[in-house]
Amino acid sequence: MKYNKFANIALGISLVIFILAVILKYYLGDLFIVRLLFFVTQAALVGGIADWFAVTALFRKPLGFPWHTAIIPSNREKVIASVAGMIENDLLSAASIKSRLEKVHIVNFFIDWAETYGSQYFVNILGKFGQQILDRIDPVKAARYIEKIIKDNAGKVRITPLLKKFAAWAIENGEDEKWLSILLDEMIEVVEKPGTMDKIRDILEEIKDEKTKGRLMKTIGKIAEITNTVNLEDAAKALHIELLEVLNDLKNPEHPLRVRLKTMLYDITVKLDTEPSWSIAIEAWKRVIIERIKLSEPLEILISTAIKTAGHPSWQTGREFINMVTGAVGHGAGKDREVSLFVEWITSQLSNYWNHFKQDRKMKHRVEKYAKKMIFQIIETEHNLIGSMVRETLGALTNEDLNRFIEDKAGNDLQWIRVNGSVVGSLVGLIIFLFVNLFYDPVVVPFIKLWVM
Repeated sequence: MKYNKFANIALGISLVIFILAVILKYYLGDLFIVRLLFFVTQAALVGGIADWFAVTALFRKPLGFPWHTAIIPSNREKVIASVAGMIENDLLSAASIKSRLEKVHIVNFFIDWAETYGSQYFVNILGKFGQQILDRIDPVKAARYIEKIIKDNAGKVRITPLLKKFAAWAIENGEDEKWLSILLDEMIEVVEKPGTMDKIRDILEEIKDEKTKGRLMKTIGKIAEITNTVNLEDAAKALHIELLEVLNDLKNPEHPLRVRLKTMLYDITVKLDTEPSWSIAIEAWKRVIIERIKLSEPLEILISTAIKTAGHPSWQTGREFINMVTGAVGHGAGKDREVSLFVEWITSQLSNYWNHFKQDRKMKHRVEKYAKKMIFQIIETEHNLIGSMVRETLGALTNEDLNRFIEDKAGNDLQWIRVNGSVVGSLVGLIIFLFVNLFYDPVVVPFIKLWVM
């Protein structure tokens, strides 16, 4: 404490002057000025010693004096409780904290912070952990997990009502003709491919093998092929041509078979309502199709490609990207480093939401209101933590540490009490001496003696 030495020096000066006054009184006798100096320095010394004793007694036992000294260490629990209570209930009471927070614009403060520092911090965090997240993704496990989710959800969907609604809608709006035309075009395109005739020939070959299983039938079949009685190549060509002709003929809306197909579609729509077996069969067919479809392999390829693409560095450096997102050149510029496409995409999406949020006053008001409501709830429920933290912190201090803590905070003012004790003591001594010697002895005492006599 810078005033501790000053107070000691003041007390020492009072002692030196008092000793000097004693010496002068011894040699010069009862001179007025000597008696004045003696009385004033005596009062200053007494006042300084008394205040030194009082201030020291707060923390320690001055000169080993045991009674009513070391007041703070002796009453540390009361002192700690009083300090904690003062901070919790007076200086930082729940009401005072809430009243001050009412004047704070939390959302605007957050926006200013984010515009200045938040963009750099966010991009740095994403750049640090984004690739780690991508590296931890196992494409095989992820593909199986997604496939299971798709199939489970697809299995829960009843396809019969959807087919019924679609068929009814198609018939009512004439879309059945459109879909039949599209289906025929697709079928014609498939049939016209070069490999279709080979497949027809393979089918005919399988039928021939099935029909000529016996030795006799095989012999007859060989003879028929040798004599060109049965020519599978010609038969395949003929069937191929016939199939194309039938499909092309079906493109005519008035074709009997096409009319029959439309009638069958209508009958199916009616049976979906009247015959439960159709619904059961369709749902069973749906489950078989779902079970047979293998999605894991294409999903694995898709996920692997997405991970590689997302983790690939972008052409932009960290500083360029931050400036692009925030539009604030010079704010929060980070180190020059590449930003992955994953980070770039997420940050660009968040940037769009951020810009929308800054311009939406109603949303900012709602967020402000909600944030303060949450903070006030925390203050109400956890406000006692302030007192608890003060008690725990002060309770962990030793007596000497507690003394030093209080002396560091209020010691200078306490030392001024000592200085004031000497100064006030000397002034009071001066006033008393002058009163006694200039008024009381020459005026009051003779009057009293005269009155008494």
